[in-house]
Amino acid sequence: MKGRAKVKTGQSGFDQNKIIREKELKFRVSHTEYLQICHSAHGSKFNSLAQYFRESLLAPSNELRRSEIKSNIKNLLAELSKIGNNLNQIARKCNRNSKIEEEMLAEISSFKKSILKIIKKMG
Repeated sequence: MKGRAKVKTGQSGFDQNKIIREKELKFRVSHTEYLQICHSAHGSKFNSLAQYFRESLLAPSNELRRSEIKSNIKNLLAELSKIGNNLNQIARKCNRNSKIEEEMLAEISSFKKSILKIIKKMG
């Protein structure tokens, strides 16, 4: 069954939908589930939760999963790049001073923990 077509200009929105969406779906989630959904939606290419849900449920699952993976990899690579830059700064400082201070060891330990978190995320 086809829905009614949109008649005003500008109604098609981001996804260029030409049919008025008349049906509404409601469901409940826990606080933790809500945070997970928001995190996934924020990391995706979609502008709203509604659009994220529609695309998640109606798009071929492997394509959506692939876009989520690309988004996650992009975020993880950015984190690794920041850590690498900080490590380079520490290395330059060590080369100038010829000794490693406690503060530097603590920073290196912190970076190690961050890298291990990223590796766990990539799972």
